[in-house]
Amino acid sequence: MVVIMSNYGTRTFVAITDASKKEAELVSYADLYDSFAFTSKLSGTQQISFNLTYKPGFERVFNLAQSKALVLYNGETYVIEQVEPVANEQGLIKNKVTASHHLIDALRNLRYDTDPESQNTTGGTTATNSDDKKEGVTVKRTGETQKFKLKDQLDVYFQNSKNVKYELHGNFPERACPVSDGTVLEWLNNNLSKYGGRYIMQGDTLHIYTDDALIKKLDMDFRYLYNVSQSQIQADVNDLVNVRKVYAGKMEETITTGGSDGEVGDGPTEPVNGDWGPVIRYAAQLMDVPIDDNGINLVKAQIKRESGGNEQIVQGIWDVNMANGNPAQGLLQFIPQTFNYYAVEGHKNIKSGFDQLLASFNIPNFLGQISGRSGWSPHGAPRSKTIIKPPAPKSTWGWPFRGMNGAPTSWENGQQFGHTGWVRPGSGGSDFHDGFDFGSAHYSGDILCVHGGTVTSVGYQAGFMVVTVKSSDGLTTVYQEFGNSVSVRVGQSVKTGDVIGRLTTTHLHLGITTKDFATAFAHSFDEGGGWLDPIKTIQSNGGGAKGQSVPIKKSRAQEYIEHAKTYLSPEPQVYKWGGEVKDGAHPTDCSGLWLSLALHFGIRLKDGARSTYQIIKQMRPIKRSEVQTGDAGFVPDLSHVVCALDNKTLIQESSYSEPCNTRSIDGYYKPLNWYRYDPLANVLGGEGSSDDSGGGTTTTTRTYYQIKFDWQDDESIKLYGRHVGAPLKLDDVYDEKEARDETAKQTQSKPVVSLDLDVISTKLLNKPVVSLGDKVHAVIPEHNINTDVTVVEVTGNDPYFNPDAKLKLTFNNANDALKDINVALRKDISAVRNNINDVNNWIGSNMTLSSTNRAWLEKQKTVSAESQTNNDRKEVNNG
Repeated sequence: MVVIMSNYGTRTFVAITDASKKEAELVSYADLYDSFAFTSKLSGTQQISFNLTYKPGFERVFNLAQSKALVLYNGETYVIEQVEPVANEQGLIKNKVTASHHLIDALRNLRYDTDPESQNTTGGTTATNSDDKKEGVTVKRTGETQKFKLKDQLDVYFQNSKNVKYELHGNFPERACPVSDGTVLEWLNNNLSKYGGRYIMQGDTLHIYTDDALIKKLDMDFRYLYNVSQSQIQADVNDLVNVRKVYAGKMEETITTGGSDGEVGDGPTEPVNGDWGPVIRYAAQLMDVPIDDNGINLVKAQIKRESGGNEQIVQGIWDVNMANGNPAQGLLQFIPQTFNYYAVEGHKNIKSGFDQLLASFNIPNFLGQISGRSGWSPHGAPRSKTIIKPPAPKSTWGWPFRGMNGAPTSWENGQQFGHTGWVRPGSGGSDFHDGFDFGSAHYSGDILCVHGGTVTSVGYQAGFMVVTVKSSDGLTTVYQEFGNSVSVRVGQSVKTGDVIGRLTTTHLHLGITTKDFATAFAHSFDEGGGWLDPIKTIQSNGGGAKGQSVPIKKSRAQEYIEHAKTYLSPEPQVYKWGGEVKDGAHPTDCSGLWLSLALHFGIRLKDGARSTYQIIKQMRPIKRSEVQTGDAGFVPDLSHVVCALDNKTLIQESSYSEPCNTRSIDGYYKPLNWYRYDPLANVLGGEGSSDDSGGGTTTTTRTYYQIKFDWQDDESIKLYGRHVGAPLKLDDVYDEKEARDETAKQTQSKPVVSLDLDVISTKLLNKPVVSLGDKVHAVIPEHNINTDVTVVEVTGNDPYFNPDAKLKLTFNNANDALKDINVALRKDISAVRNNINDVNNWIGSNMTLSSTNRAWLEKQKTVSAESQTNNDRKEVNNG
C-alpha cells in the first residue's frame, strides 16, 4: 500500500536537488513548520508546497529551487512546477515552492499519436455499383464496439518507456476504450473509471487498483473531540438523477428494393389513373431493360402518337397492311404477325397494352427504334421467348409448430387475437390482445418461422424473451413469452419453417405488425400498433386481418419523392406565381411547391411564411454533402427555391416558360445555399432515391434501438423526490438485464457526499500509518455517523514538521462507503423541497441565522399564514 505521509514521530526531511542529483540541500525545519503542506488524492494530485526563506545557511537551497528542479520528500521525488514570491512583514525574501510527483511529468511524455500517412489508401480503387445491391432487408448491430484489456491499452503507451512502469492490482473487465491520440495521463483520466480502476503514484511506478484490491480495513477509529477536532459533510444533489429513459442496442436496418440482380415484385398491368408510365416501368423491369424518366416519357410519346393510349384501337387509315388484311392494332399499333414474333409466352393478347409493352421491350434496342414523333418499324431478332426476369414468387407462410395442418380449433378465452372480453393485467383496463397464444397444452417442441425475413432483435423486453423477424413486405413477426431457448441471432436470414427457438413455458405469443416493433410494442394493448390477426394472416398466405393483402411499406422519404413526381405526370404542372399552397399536384410557384410538398406530410411553417425570404428564416443551413430528401436549395439572391428529391436530383417550378421539371442538383444554375426544415426532415426520416431506372435500386436506411425502457430508482425517489435526467444511450448493450445494470452504474441516484475530518496529529502517535484506500471507522455523533469510511484524499502538514498541525482526511460515498451518511442527510435534502415552515424547522435545527435572515423568514411565515387564513375564509364563504 502507498503511504501518504511519514510515520508519525519518525524523522523525515525535505531536500532540493537539480536534475543531475549530484548535490542536494535540506530545507529549513523552520520553513517547514510554518508552511509545509501536502495533498495526496486517489487518481489525482500528489503535490507538496512550502515556503523558502533566504537566510544565512540556507542560501544554496533557496537558489536551487527553480522550475523543474527536484524535491525529495518521504522517499518520493517531486518536480517543481511553480516558484512565486511571498510577501512578509519582516522584509525577508521568501518564495513559495509548489511541486508535483515526478511521475506526472513522466506520464505526460508517454504519448500515442496516429501516423497520418498510415491512413492513406494504397493501390487501386474499386468502384461500387449501386445496381449490385440485392433486394431485401439487412439488419445489423451498429453499436457493437471492440472491447480491450486494460493491460493491452497501457502497453501501447508504455512500450517505449525506460524509466517508468505500471503495475495492475486486481482483475479488470474488458471495456470499449480504444487507444486515442494524446498522453497516457489523458487516456487514464478519460477511461480508467470505466474499468473500475484508481491509480496512485509511488516511486517510478504507477499503481492501478480495483476497489477490491485497494480498500483495506485499518484498525483505527476517528472520533469527534478525541482525535477529530472538526467535521464537515458536503452533499451535492445538483446532478442527482433517479428517473430517465434508456435506449440500448443500436441497430441499423437497410431495405433495398428494385435491384437489377434481384427479383422483380408485382407491378401494375393496367394504366394508373390513365397513366401508362408505371406499366412501362414494370414491363421494362420484367424484360431486364434499364429505363429512366426520359425513356418512359419517350415510350409515352410514342403511345400517344400511335393510339392515344387506347389499347383496343384498330388502324383506320387505308394502307398496305389493311389491304393485306393485317391492320395495326393496340397500344403501339403492332400488326399481328409482328406482334406474334416478339410476344413472350403467356402474354400474346394483341389488345393488351401490357402484352404489347412486353413485346416492345423484347425488341433489340427498342428505345432506339422509336422517336415519339413519327411511326416506327420494329426490327431485329427477339431477345427472348419468355419474360427475362419473372416476378418473385409471393412470400410463403406457415404454422409455428410441426404437425399443424390448419388453424387452432380450441383455446382459452384471452388467448385469441383482438378484443377478448378479458381485461389483461397491466393493461390499464384493456381487453385487447395483440397476438395469438399457442398454449403448451396443445403445442410443444421447436418453434418454427411462420414468415421468412431477417432477424432484427433477440433479447428481453418487459421481462420476456422476444425475437422479431422483419420481412421484405414490411411486416414484422414477433415471437415472445416462449422461454429463453433461442436458435437464431440478429441479422440472420430465416425462411418459413426454420427453427426460431423452443417452447419451454406455458405458451408462445405470436404477433404480426405492419409497424416497426418499437412503435407496435408501445401499443400492445390497443389497435394503434398495426397488429394483424396471426391466424387469418397465415391462413390467407399473407392477407391482413380482413383477408386483404398487406401493401409493401415504403419509407416516408420515398413517399415524398413519388408524391413530388405527380407534379410531372401525366402532364407537368405549369408555373403560377402566387399559386395556392395545398396538397395534391396543382399549378404554383417555386416556394408554393416546397410548401405544398411539406403540407402533404402535415408540415406547415410558422406565421404563414410564403415567400422564399420568409421560408429561409425558419430553416437552418446545411452542407451540400448533407442534402437529402425534402431539403431546400436557394439561389444566391434567394429569389428561387428548389426541392431536393435526393442528394443528386431536384424538382422545381422555375418560370412561365418552363413547367415543373427535375434536373441534376449540380447542373446549370445550381442552388448554392442548402437549408433544412427539421420538422419535415424528422418526418421523412432520411433519404429516398429518385432513380426510376429498371436497373437501379432504392435503399432506405434507418437506425433504431432494440431495447427501450423507463428506468427509475424507487428508493431514491422516496428519499429525495423525482429528479428526471437526460436519456441514456447504451449503443453497445443488447441485453435488457445488462442495460438495466449498466444504467444503475452510470446514474447518480444518490447525492455525492464527501466527509472531511480535521484530525489532531498528536493523537496519531504510535498509530498505524493511514494510506489512500484504507478503510477506517468514523464516529461523529453530531452528524449521526458511526460507520466505516474509505480514505480518498489527505491534506495537511507533516506531523514531524509540526506536531500541532491538523490533517484533513476526505472520504466519499463510493461503493456505498458513506451509505449511513446518505441516510443522515436524506431528511435534510427532502426537507428543502417542502413548504416554508418545514424549511424554517430545518434551518432552525441545523444552523444559526443572522437577525436579518431570521426577520425575513418570520415575514414569510406571516405571509404564508395570512394566505392560508384567506383561503379558509373563501372556503367558508363558498360553502
